[in-house]
Amino acid sequence: MIEKQTFIEAIESMRIQYEKDKLHSESIGKIFSTEDCNLYDNENLYKKIIELLRIWFPVDEDGFCEIEHFCWFLEFGKVENISVEEFYERLTTKN
Repeated sequence: MIEKQTFIEAIESMRIQYEKDKLHSESIGKIFSTEDCNLYDNENLYKKIIELLRIWFPVDEDGFCEIEHFCWFLEFGKVENISVEEFYERLTTKN
């Protein structure tokens, strides 16, 4: 099993990078008066980190990935007001 702290650091690193990329894109968009300005594409890094985390928390029988859902649909837990620590606990008690 992946250690809790390592899992938290991986998810938090993605969140921090995502927030930085979003801020930079918004800033560049303001400079060039456009809303469609994506300066960075870290999708391959995000996919690889999630792929590695799936070693311990694989997708379910329907292909649903709780980690992707937590990161992208729940905005790293903001939508449900859940911390990465709580998310880890939920995943580990489930398996």
